[in-house]
Amino acid sequence: MRVIIVGAGLVGSTLATYISRAGYDVAIIDSNSQQLSLISEKMDILTVEGNGVNPSILERAGIRDASILIAATPSDEVNIVICGLARMMGVSRRFARIRNEELANNLSAEELETLGVSQVIQPEAAVSERILQYLDTPGVRDSANFHGDELYMRALDIRDNMPIAGISLSRVREMVPGATFLVVAVIRDGEGLIPMGNFVLEPGDTAYVVFHRDQLETFFRLSGASKQNVSKVIISGDTLLAQKLCSACEARGIDQIIWLIQDENFGYRAEKHLRYTELISGNCTETDVLREVQAGRADFYISVSDETEENIMSALLARTMGARETIAISNESRFNDLFQSIGISHVISPRLITAQQIMHEVRTNQFHFVQRLGSTDLDALELVVGEGSETVDKALEEIWKIVKAKFLVAMIVRGEDIFIPTGKSIIKSGDEMILISKSKNKNILKKLFKAD
Repeated sequence: MRVIIVGAGLVGSTLATYISRAGYDVAIIDSNSQQLSLISEKMDILTVEGNGVNPSILERAGIRDASILIAATPSDEVNIVICGLARMMGVSRRFARIRNEELANNLSAEELETLGVSQVIQPEAAVSERILQYLDTPGVRDSANFHGDELYMRALDIRDNMPIAGISLSRVREMVPGATFLVVAVIRDGEGLIPMGNFVLEPGDTAYVVFHRDQLETFFRLSGASKQNVSKVIISGDTLLAQKLCSACEARGIDQIIWLIQDENFGYRAEKHLRYTELISGNCTETDVLREVQAGRADFYISVSDETEENIMSALLARTMGARETIAISNESRFNDLFQSIGISHVISPRLITAQQIMHEVRTNQFHFVQRLGSTDLDALELVVGEGSETVDKALEEIWKIVKAKFLVAMIVRGEDIFIPTGKSIIKSGDEMILISKSKNKNILKKLFKAD
């Protein structure tokens, strides 16, 4: 199947990597020849230099044979026009990156389809959701939500004083009878491990835990702390993402929200969409400005400008002053581990989150990548159990013997039911599952579950 991507920027190039690795035939269009050359050096895909609104350029990319087009240029209007052309040229699914919330949210699906857009991609919305997960569960190392936010996965650093430290996972489940709570992965000394029931959590481990959202208090109780209230948040950056975060914090009833801006005109335009957020003009990398807003007393300091260097510097300064948790946006994903190692609580890559979101939407098979767990070789994967799979009508503990426990099922969706399984759980054809496995085992699992 052919997929055409228009726009070879951060999002487009990352998407090309993901989609080509998934086995699709990919073509990417951009007017920047240098950017296309860099992509050609890394991937064996078709690159076409030119303007994506030119039908002849789309023809050169093979649009007549394409099933999916993704318009990911910086311009909302250009992306919509490209989708309209793609519709006229027979492409069945057309995705447009649209940052304008009024345009994206006020048009119905039918109206967007009339313009040629099958589905809207909103990077700011996806990144905002990830940041808000950390605000909803302070103190965690990593985060993901599944199935319409019904199920949470959170990574927790194990400390000596935690109730779950030094005991086996089977005992942990006994501590919360009836609760939907499962440790699905552990990072120990940098290595990703898939734990079984006799695995003992040790101080220094990072444990990935899956639980229903109504079990949030149980999660905090097992970590040895009650839910920490978030009463002060500082957000810096003259961006749409910053505005969205301020609105979301207001909706959560956070007592004090401060938005640091440098472009006062941008701030004044955005202020009409906010109720009580305090806008303060100043450079977020200057210590005097951070002292003025008392950054050291912030529960969260979140830096979301378009400049990675500014975000990292600002978050580090806030952390030094005493901010409880810091979050920084980074477009240099290869340095994210380094940034976190020097004191930033969470470093988020918008292009990776956006690419993962789009991959979830464009998938046409029953097996796909969801998220990498930390810096390990463990992946969260999503699949649908196919007819004819040898796993159908077998218990998970029996299937583990077949593949020598190379995976762990974190969640099963069966019709209207969502549940966290045990070893006794029986697999059925059509089950939708989130499972944890080492990256190298993907083909084994695809074959085992007939998830083609």
